[in-house]
Amino acid sequence: MGLRTDIFALLREWCDTLISYTVHSHSSRLDGALLCPACTVVHGRIGDLVYPMMLLYRETGEEKYREAAKQYLGWTKENLLREDGTLYNDAGNPWKGTTAFSALALGEALRHFGHLLDAETREDWQALFRRLTYACATYFEDPRFDPNVNYYAGAAALFALGYRSLGDPYLLEKARMWEAKCHGLFDREGLLFGEGKEKSEEKTTKKGCRTVDLGYNLEESIPLLLMHAVWLGDEPLIAYYTEKAKAHLHFVLPDGAIDNSFGTRHNKWTYWGSRTSDGMQGGLILVANRDPLIAKACLANFKLLRRCTHGGLLHQGLMSEMAGESACLHHAFTHAKALASFWMQADEACFAACEATPLPREREGVRSFQNGNVYTVTRGGWIATVNASDAVEYRGADNGGGALSLLYHAAYGPVMAATPHAYLPTEPLNMQYQRHADTAFCQTARFLSAEEDYSSDCDRSVRLRAEGYSVTAESADFPLRVRYDFEGSCIRITLQSERDGRYYLPLIASLQDSVAQRDGGVVLRSLLTVSADTAFDLLPRGGGRFFHQVGGFQYLQLCFPVTASKPLCLTLAVNT
Repeated sequence: MGLRTDIFALLREWCDTLISYTVHSHSSRLDGALLCPACTVVHGRIGDLVYPMMLLYRETGEEKYREAAKQYLGWTKENLLREDGTLYNDAGNPWKGTTAFSALALGEALRHFGHLLDAETREDWQALFRRLTYACATYFEDPRFDPNVNYYAGAAALFALGYRSLGDPYLLEKARMWEAKCHGLFDREGLLFGEGKEKSEEKTTKKGCRTVDLGYNLEESIPLLLMHAVWLGDEPLIAYYTEKAKAHLHFVLPDGAIDNSFGTRHNKWTYWGSRTSDGMQGGLILVANRDPLIAKACLANFKLLRRCTHGGLLHQGLMSEMAGESACLHHAFTHAKALASFWMQADEACFAACEATPLPREREGVRSFQNGNVYTVTRGGWIATVNASDAVEYRGADNGGGALSLLYHAAYGPVMAATPHAYLPTEPLNMQYQRHADTAFCQTARFLSAEEDYSSDCDRSVRLRAEGYSVTAESADFPLRVRYDFEGSCIRITLQSERDGRYYLPLIASLQDSVAQRDGGVVLRSLLTVSADTAFDLLPRGGGRFFHQVGGFQYLQLCFPVTASKPLCLTLAVNT
């Protein structure tokens, strides 16, 4: 089977399963909705499925797909459409910014498949597209509307599509205006910022960091800006945003994951991207034939989406099904749009040729980001991120403090993936809760003082220093220093504190992974060995696992006692 066959199969699997959750009721408030098995609520943006469902109808001729598109759009009009022409995000959530994304899906459906509709339905959908588009042109300029930068990019794409579809120069003007708002919001490493309160080129955090979120950048903003450029046929802009896309691909791991371990919307991180965004393939596929690196990233991420699909739905990570967690429908119905575009545009020859192209993160070296407050290191099969960024947008969302926020090994896969100090569902209607745990226990490597009045992952005073393949994190407010030595065959962690405490080292390990405890260490999956110069506790006791919805991993935690002024020395090695 070829790539396009695989893409189509996954898209159809998701959509068939989504259809099975359709509500059939005598009430127009419920009829045509999708009831989520993970959240036991109706998520609002199901109208976005109009695009992938119509694609499936065209390719299969099965009426159920066209009928589903009509049902979901009908429910959306009945329950979310406001008098001003915008859409509520959910029936219980008055946020209207996502109108742009729903309008884009409808516009794409009309552009490619409008001819497959009867005249009455086509006219109804065209009228709705016009209404949503012009409503966004007004609403997005309301001074009270102060969204994150992904909405700027969404406006730029929507109005470009609106101009292309409706031919109104007014929409072209709006498209250019919103793209211009994004154009300068890139830091010196080429990363888009504005996923938070600060969207000004002049303003940074106290440590000089920016509000960067790789999940939203790679799965939404950069793809949308590429759509804008391609739809307007603007070659300089296409080249500009293609280069920005390539800068972001430094954070794509060999297995297709997006390293968003230091992102400002980290609480919405899933290993493959971000919980409510649209997927990288939707826009990156438009320029995949220009650079094999972009094709390789799209392909690797697609393969990860397949690995995270169980029971016909996209789960929040590699281990959520094993943890007994259901899949939230939101993941599949937003990302189905990207799969539809991926299938429509994928060139088999282009993707066959990209297989041998290494991703940037696979090349050995050390790089700094966020004004020297984030370092990435690749050496000897190890891929790591050390995070001391103080760009934190939500209460309890800290996960830095000089921690190893991401650790990956070519032979083992993900080893560590940080989570917020205290998980906060900032969008409770779109961010599922765990069914099998009362709390989301922090899974960031951290030092906790004996008095429990200090936790290093919340310390925003930490500064990083790199010398060769060694990175040192040192606090300005607390007597703590951690040094990471990347020696190729192993990683050595040396921690020294002038106060007693405990050091927690969370390691990714599913319930199926073997665990062998021995004097001075532990061996996971007969591959990963962690050895220490002191005894430790293995948590949770009794052979279970922690699970966290951020990342979607199961964990073991090694808890080491720390004695004041006495170094704690740990070694991580993979037996290959």
